[in-house]
Amino acid sequence: MNSHVLHPATVQLLWLQSRGRRRRMWRQFRQPRRSVLSAVACLLAFVWLGNAALTVWFREAASPVTLRALLSLGLVLYATWHFAKAAFFRPESPFDWTPAEADQLAAMPLLPRDLVAYQVASVAVTTILKTGLFTLLLMPDLRSLPLGFAGLLLAMLALEMLRLAIDVATWGMGRAAFLIYRVLAVTGLVAAGVAIATIVVRHQLLAQISLGDGLLDRLLEILIQLNTSVFGSVVLPFRPFVDLILADRVTAANVQLAAEVSAIVVGMAVAVIRLYAAMVRRMARRERATYSPIAGATCEASRDEPRRPLWTALRSIPRCGGAGPLAWRQLVGARRHWGSLLTAMIAPAILACAPLFIIADARVAFISTTGALAFYTFLLLPTALRFDFRRDFERMAILKGLPITPSAAAVGQTLAPVLIATIFQAAVLAVAVIARSLPPEHLATAMLVMIPFNVFVFALDNLIFLLYPYRLQQEGLEVFLRTMLSFTGKGLLFTAGLAAVAAWGFCAALLTHALAAWTGSHVDAYAVFAVGMITGPSLLALLVLYALGHTYRHLDPIEDTPC
Repeated sequence: MNSHVLHPATVQLLWLQSRGRRRRMWRQFRQPRRSVLSAVACLLAFVWLGNAALTVWFREAASPVTLRALLSLGLVLYATWHFAKAAFFRPESPFDWTPAEADQLAAMPLLPRDLVAYQVASVAVTTILKTGLFTLLLMPDLRSLPLGFAGLLLAMLALEMLRLAIDVATWGMGRAAFLIYRVLAVTGLVAAGVAIATIVVRHQLLAQISLGDGLLDRLLEILIQLNTSVFGSVVLPFRPFVDLILADRVTAANVQLAAEVSAIVVGMAVAVIRLYAAMVRRMARRERATYSPIAGATCEASRDEPRRPLWTALRSIPRCGGAGPLAWRQLVGARRHWGSLLTAMIAPAILACAPLFIIADARVAFISTTGALAFYTFLLLPTALRFDFRRDFERMAILKGLPITPSAAAVGQTLAPVLIATIFQAAVLAVAVIARSLPPEHLATAMLVMIPFNVFVFALDNLIFLLYPYRLQQEGLEVFLRTMLSFTGKGLLFTAGLAAVAAWGFCAALLTHALAAWTGSHVDAYAVFAVGMITGPSLLALLVLYALGHTYRHLDPIEDTPC
């Protein structure tokens, strides 16, 4: 590794960290109490690799026009996700470093260039792995494998540079500037949605879609038309990358294109370095201006004002064996991010309410809305509502030292996200009931199903976290593998849940007929189905909560949490 690009001290630190991560991952993988989850992870990895192999071997090659549209729009969506994520959830620091790592780097005589280069190098292994897997999946479509890999790698590095620039900029912004950025991001998302809807309606693209054969081809035609329309001008910054990925062979022109794309990535890295240096100076001036003149006045004012006893503020909180204060603390943390949470839930609420205006049958539309909420809650909502054990990674030793039973800790730590998710779902379903003039019993029945379902979802995420702890904004190979396997597992588990619901619907009908024949009275099949739908998730939620408390009891905050 070139010492002119990376400082020798950072090279040694990266090498030691990589060795430590490998040893820690292998030690955690071999622990007996994690054997079940490790076996599940191996099974999911086998499923994912099998799916990738089948995709490579049996999939037909996509046309260059289709592949260009998919790559261009995919890169735009990825970049848009970084802008939206920073607008909804402001980063607390420009780089994801552990406290020990930050202390080590702060003690080193490093320039901003060295710090940015260290951050890029720390995620380089993950970027290369992502590029390799993506290249493997695109093997039937790529004309030149070396150029395709080089183009994908440079595109991924460009997205990393963009993400770093967004995180550094939003980290260094003042409150007013960040609010303006959030408004602009939300406005841009709404404008993009309106523009896409206008193009779809103008070209009557929805009229071409019908269930059955050829649905995928029609959807691809819509993406191609979007890419060739005015909306395609958004993908102009990524066009050189796409041209390099789709290059047919190694020629002088393609080598020159690769050099130009590499220069673009290097230029973005230089821009990030200068932006970080400017933001560090800005943050230093802001902190000096904030704390120097005000600190003394604040201390004098605090001496003059009578202090309210802490017990007076906390005695109204139900203790419940310690679960109440833990839930209260997480809710206070959620209140500080209420704007981000509210903004992040607008799009899922709109998408969940879409069946209300498409499906004619009111009851079927309500069930579709409930299913959309369940899908969003199971796959995506736990990532947004991390006001539980996942938020207390650095304070796990303090939590273990509190005089609170493991069951109370499990309930208290999962109550806040469950409560927020329940309020969000109740609001969306209430709108659905009012919009389609349904009786209130539908809302009550749906919430009786969704509440234990929420407990199951968030308890399961916390259980996996306690078995394999990680920091909130952690990056690297371990987090990439965890994310890939978790989404694969959640997809399979959600599919199994849908199969179980369908099987229970069939069994409920048979059970209703059997009870009617045995008792000689009418038995409502919908009531039997609803009772099963409430009882099943409730039992699963209790089981996962018990496993969460048991895992928390045996958690060692020193040995089990990575440094």
